[in-house]
Amino acid sequence: MDGITVEVQRNFQEFRFIPTLAEILSYFQQLISTATNVVSSTAAIGVSVVGGIVQVLFTVLIVFFLSLYLTKDAPQIRTYVEGLFPSTYQSELVDLLRRMGFIWQAFFRGQLVLSLTVGTTTWLALSAVGMPGALLLGIFAGALEIIPNLGPVLAMIPAVIIALIQGSEVLSAWGISNFGFALITVAIYFIIQQLENNILVPRIIGRGVNLHPIVVICGVAVGFNVAGVLGALLAAPVIASLRVLGSYVHAKLLDYEPFIGQSLPPMRERRPFVYRRTVTGKELKAIDETQPEVDNSGVTSAKAAGSTRSEPSTSPGDVSDHENKSLDTTPRLA
Repeated sequence: MDGITVEVQRNFQEFRFIPTLAEILSYFQQLISTATNVVSSTAAIGVSVVGGIVQVLFTVLIVFFLSLYLTKDAPQIRTYVEGLFPSTYQSELVDLLRRMGFIWQAFFRGQLVLSLTVGTTTWLALSAVGMPGALLLGIFAGALEIIPNLGPVLAMIPAVIIALIQGSEVLSAWGISNFGFALITVAIYFIIQQLENNILVPRIIGRGVNLHPIVVICGVAVGFNVAGVLGALLAAPVIASLRVLGSYVHAKLLDYEPFIGQSLPPMRERRPFVYRRTVTGKELKAIDETQPEVDNSGVTSAKAAGSTRSEPSTSPGDVSDHENKSLDTTPRLA
């Protein structure tokens, strides 16, 4: 009888489903340890992501204000640089600076257009599939568009994480799981990037920069290691400018004429804005405070920034004739 009792107790201990107090405490300790690790890892990832976003935005602001000042003082900078070289090389230097300036103008103008286009398209596409926070993700995608080739990949990562964790209320009604929603998100970003690389970039930036994507990716990696986010941002125009400079140096070393068969669009003539007084008898001045010049033909001109703009002037005799005609209102009999 005792042997049967011992056997029953042993079998009961093997098949029992109620844990002991020590096992419960052990489970709680493991749960607390796992939760602590998850929270610490999530906090570290969040801090790094926020720090990266702040760094990118700060870099964008620096580049924005730098481009404003460079645009404002571009004529003075060009004149100063041209004065550093002998007069025999100044014509070639003007052509070289113009080509490099065309690269940078095309790059910054194109990046602005691409950022707005990609950000808006991403927001609309993610909103259509029910992505939580689609507007913020669209803004994030537009901001990271300034990083060539790698920006869309970095912008896709938080969207995929959100898709895996939260899912979509729109697609869940069709029986699509969170994993399927993540795949759809990857497809959306992939399609947008392909449309950008094959349609937008060649039309907007391709003519000014004209670099192979592999060259751009390698340049972004080297620029990031050398100068951080700013180096990655400016890698493409720097490489294109170095290519133009290298072709010029190569042509001069071999005693060739530089830039043969490489044409640029004609420069647009910049007309100065002239401030005109509307009250009779006031002095006519241009925006650079230059005095008007009156030539023998009776045309008043204001010279500013190397170009002229003229306005017809009336002589005293013409004014008196006009006044006499306006005052002569008596009816004439036939």
